[in-house]
Amino acid sequence: MRNLIENAVKYGNYAYVTFTCDCDRGYIHITIKDDNPGIVETDRDRIFEPFLRLENPHCRETGGIGLGMAIARNIIHAPGGKIGLKNLIKGGLEVTITIPS
Repeated sequence: MRNLIENAVKYGNYAYVTFTCDCDRGYIHITIKDDNPGIVETDRDRIFEPFLRLENPHCRETGGIGLGMAIARNIIHAPGGKIGLKNLIKGGLEVTITIPS
């Protein structure tokens, strides 16, 4: 969660996070929205590849080596969770996470 929220703030200006519980079905839903430029559709699956940085790889201003998204996905998938990305119509990125409760 920390990595996903920090990315929203780092590449945008804010992170808007919501948590909801679907107790009847046994799932927790987490949504993180930001106002960054979003991710090109062809890069949405690639963003989870280890050592991939979509920004200029020679730019070290933002730090990191491109492992955060790969680690986040593996942690979410371990208990049977799912993570998805979509660009928002008015700009920004929405990350949706569903994990068993």
